[in-house]
Amino acid sequence: RSTRRQLGFDRASELAGLHFGKIRRKDDALAFSPAMASFKFKVDSALLRELGERLVGKPHIALAELVKNSFDADAMDVIVRLGDDWIEVEDNGHGMTKEEFDGFWMRIGSIHKSREGVSRKFRRPLTGSKGVGRLAGQLLAKKMAIFTTSETDTERVLVGAIDWERAVQHEDLTEARVGYLTKVRNNRYVGNSKHGTRIRLHGLNQIWTPKAISDLAREIWWLTPPFRTNRNLRTDEQKTFNVRFEAEDRETREAFTQLMRGIFDLWYAKLVGRLISVTEAGIGEVELALEWKDGETRRVRYEVEDCELHEVEFEILVYHLQQRQARGISVRQAREYLNDHGNVHIYDGGFHLPYYGPKVDWLRVEFDHAHRLSTSKLLPKELQFSRGMNYLPTQSRLLGVVNVNTGAEQRAARSTDDSQTNHLAIQISRDRLIENAAFRALTRLVRWSLDYYAMEEARRAFREKEARKDTAPAREKFVHVEEVLEKFEDRIEASAMRELRENIEVAVVTAEEESRKLERHAGLLGALATAGISALAFQHEHQKQLSILEYIVRELRSIGARHSELADEMEVVAAKLEIWLDQTRATFALFQSLSNKDNREVRARLKALETIREVVRQMAPLLRGAEVDLNTIESDMRLPRGTFAEWSSIFQNALVNAANAMLDSKEQRIRISSQRSGLQRSIIFEDTGSGVDLDHSDELFDPFVRKLEISRERQALGYGGMGLGLTIVRMVAEALECSVSFVKPSAAFRTALRITWHEKS
Repeated sequence: RSTRRQLGFDRASELAGLHFGKIRRKDDALAFSPAMASFKFKVDSALLRELGERLVGKPHIALAELVKNSFDADAMDVIVRLGDDWIEVEDNGHGMTKEEFDGFWMRIGSIHKSREGVSRKFRRPLTGSKGVGRLAGQLLAKKMAIFTTSETDTERVLVGAIDWERAVQHEDLTEARVGYLTKVRNNRYVGNSKHGTRIRLHGLNQIWTPKAISDLAREIWWLTPPFRTNRNLRTDEQKTFNVRFEAEDRETREAFTQLMRGIFDLWYAKLVGRLISVTEAGIGEVELALEWKDGETRRVRYEVEDCELHEVEFEILVYHLQQRQARGISVRQAREYLNDHGNVHIYDGGFHLPYYGPKVDWLRVEFDHAHRLSTSKLLPKELQFSRGMNYLPTQSRLLGVVNVNTGAEQRAARSTDDSQTNHLAIQISRDRLIENAAFRALTRLVRWSLDYYAMEEARRAFREKEARKDTAPAREKFVHVEEVLEKFEDRIEASAMRELRENIEVAVVTAEEESRKLERHAGLLGALATAGISALAFQHEHQKQLSILEYIVRELRSIGARHSELADEMEVVAAKLEIWLDQTRATFALFQSLSNKDNREVRARLKALETIREVVRQMAPLLRGAEVDLNTIESDMRLPRGTFAEWSSIFQNALVNAANAMLDSKEQRIRISSQRSGLQRSIIFEDTGSGVDLDHSDELFDPFVRKLEISRERQALGYGGMGLGLTIVRMVAEALECSVSFVKPSAAFRTALRITWHEKS
C-alpha cells in the first residue's frame, strides 16, 4: 500500500483491476535468446525534422554546423554565400569519396569523429561528435545539393540531392532516399582548389531581411575565436581557417568588421589564463597574467578543486569606456557593441557555442552585482580588498574567449575508465555544455580570474585616489561616477541614463573651466603674494625715509624762524611735505592688517559694520574726499568666517574700484548697505560713478580687464588701476564661500557690486 502511495496510485487504481505483487526473485527476469521471435526497432522519418530543426534551432547555428564540417575536412578557406533563394557553403577541404559519403555522411548519429579525435591531414581536433549536425540544413531550406570532390580523385565530383519534405513523408527513416551521381569535375572550389565540398541549399525557409543578413554576418564573424587561438592548433595549416561571408549588403558587413577590430584595441585590462596541470586528487593549477593598458602587470597561480578538466585557456578583455575612444569609435558605438556581443564566449574545439553570448550570465557576474557582494567567495583572504567586488565588471564591460575541447575531454575520461558523464561534454542540442561537475569547475576557474581582477583594480583605484586626492583634473574626478553608472546601467531607465550622462558631461566641462580659472588665479595670486611681500619689505624700509623727511620739515621751519625773510616760503614747503607725509602714512596703513599676525591668521565671524568702518578709515586718503554712507549696514550682521586681512582686501578693492569709477563724476558718493532674505545675506557697494553694462559685467572680473574710461588729466595724475581689483575681490570672496556680481543699483546710484553668502541653517 505504501508502494502504491509513492507511485501516486489511489483506490481507484485498485478498483480498475491493477494489482501490485511483491518482487519475488531476481532470476524471474527474462533474458534475450536467439531462439526467440523478435521485432526490429523502427525509426520514424520525422526524427529527421526533430534532429535537424529542434536540436539546432536557429539559422546561424545551422550554418555553423556546416562550416564545422569544413574545418573537420581540413579546409583552409570557407565561403558562405547568400542569394535570393539560396545559401551556399563552399570549402577547399579533402572532400569525400562515394564510400565516405555513404558510410559517414549518410549515417545518422555516427561517432567516427569522436572515435578518431583528430582530422586525417592536419591533425586538427574534430568538432563533431554526435553525428547530427549534417541534418541542420533542413532548418534553412527545403532542398539540399552536395558537390564533393575527394583529394584522392580530383577529376570527378559526387553530386547528391536531398528533398527534405519528401524524406520526412516516409514512415520509416531507413526508407528515406538521397539521390546521387558521379560525373567529371568541370569547376574548382574556393581558393582555386581541385578538391573540396560545396553545399547548396535552395527553397529557403526564412525571409532574409537586411537586418537578418547583418545579424548573420555578425554570427559568422564570431564563429571562430577573434583572438586567443586554440593552443591545440600549433602548425600554420591547423590554425589557418578563413571564413568569408558574401551577400549584397557588403558595406554593412565591412563596416561591422572594422568596428569589431577597432573594439579589440580599446581594452583597459586583459586577463590571460591557462590550466597547466591537474593532480590525481583533482586539484587543477591555473596560470594567470593580468595586464593593464598602462603596462602594469600581475602574475599569479591558483588552484581549482574538483577539477574534472584537462584543456582550458582563456583571454578576457575588460573595458572602461569614457569620452571618445581611439580609431574614432564613440563611447555610444562601443557600448552598443558590447551590449550586443559582450560577455565571455566559450569555444569548443575552436568553434563558438552560441548559447554563451551576451545575455547568458554563466559566470554569475550580473547575479553577484544584483546582490552587491563586497567579498569574493573564491579568493583566499590574503587576496581580498575592502569592497573590492564593487569593481567586478559587468557582462557589458567584458569581451572574452574561453577555449575548451570536449572531444579531448571525452578521450581523457575514457582513458581513465570514467563511465559517468563527469567530463566536459556538449549537449546533443550542440549549442551548450552539459552542466555537470566539469562545467562547474570551468565556471569557477574562469570566474576566479574576474574576482582577482576586481580586487587588484580596487587596490589600484585606492592608490591612485590617494596619490591624486588634491591634484586630479576635474575630468578624472568624474570617472568614478561613470563607473558607478555602468555598474547599475541595467537597473536605470534608458532615458534617465542618457540624461545622467549628459549632465555629467556638462558638469565635467564646467569643472574643467573652473579648474582653468583657478590655475590662472593661482598664478596671479603667486605674483600678488610676491608683490605683497615686497610691499611689506618696502614699507619697513620706507618708514626710515619718512622719518628723514619729518626731520627735514622740522629743519625748514627752524630755518624760517632764524631768517624771517624766508619764514613764509619755508612754511609753505614744510606744510606741503607734511600733507604728503600724512597721505603716505595713510596709504601704508592699508598694509597694517598684513603686518599684524592675528589679522593674518585668526579666522572669525567678524562684525560687518565694524570691519567696513575700519577699512573706510584706512582708505580715506585714497577716496579723495568721496562721501561714504554706512548708515544702512545692520549693526548685528556678521561676515562669513575669515581673517581681517581677507575681508579688508575685499573691501579695499571694492572701495578703490568705486573711487576710480567716480573720478570724473560731479557727485562722488558711496553707499555700503546690507540685505537679508531668508538665509541669504549680502553687502552691497553702490556709487555714483560711470556705471557698468550688466549684460557683460562678468568680464570685468577677469584679470587685466578694464572697461573704465578715465580723462587724460586724471590719467596724468596716475589714477586708474591695472584691472586686478575686481579679480582679487572675486578670488578672495569665493575662497570665503561668497559670490560677487554686479546688480541693478538703486535709483540714486549708477553701479552696485553685491557680495552674497548663505548662513548655515
